[in-house]
Amino acid sequence: MDYYICELKDISKAINGTQILQNLSFNIRKGRVTAMLGPNGSGKTSSIRVILGLLNPDMGEIWLFNELLDRKKIRGKIGLLPQSNSGYRQLSVIDNIKFMIKLAGVDFNSVQEELYSLLIRLNMKNLLNKKFGTLSGGESRALGLIRTVLTGSEFLILDEPTTGLDIARAAEIRKIIQEQINKGKTVLMSSHIVSDLEGLAQDIIIIKDGTVDFSGEKQEVIDFYSPEGSLEDAIISAFTSKEVVTNV
Repeated sequence: MDYYICELKDISKAINGTQILQNLSFNIRKGRVTAMLGPNGSGKTSSIRVILGLLNPDMGEIWLFNELLDRKKIRGKIGLLPQSNSGYRQLSVIDNIKFMIKLAGVDFNSVQEELYSLLIRLNMKNLLNKKFGTLSGGESRALGLIRTVLTGSEFLILDEPTTGLDIARAAEIRKIIQEQINKGKTVLMSSHIVSDLEGLAQDIIIIKDGTVDFSGEKQEVIDFYSPEGSLEDAIISAFTSKEVVTNV
């Protein structure tokens, strides 16, 4: 029997008269990588904000860890890698890490060994004393992933985790994410990089106009949108087709 770490049930939300989510429902299975895809403005970011308790829906229910959403209870259980590369520009890389880890309620000494291991794997140990504001976009992205992993959270939400990374670092990031799954963690990932989706995604949610167009395992998504094609073909079809014909 599947255990859902997160369930959104008939979520609707309007802001300033504009409907941004409409009867949005999906499940995220524990111990798997679920990719959430959709065109710009489709509702992906709003969906993530609902899960985090940062956006209150007008209707519907959010269940996390088999309980109705309680922001106090989920503190420390969800690790977020936001789309923007956040950090204090004038602080060093190591001071940024220590501060963010502390905010997550984690003792720095308990993760120091894992931190150095990840930095070495990503060829970033020499950056520890550099100011965060001097890092490249790719370096900031990789650092954000490291911070998210070090929170020890059960549920990781990763928004475009390999954007701006070179090929080698992106491949290593995918390995690190897979290792988190092997440890029993759950990942919700938003990405349009096909190699991320092919290498990691097990379940895929396609969102359009604030509602779920289709969701299922990766092969089911391919079969639905492009039966004779690849995952990339399916994604292109999902984003460009005006009408999808299903088997009756």
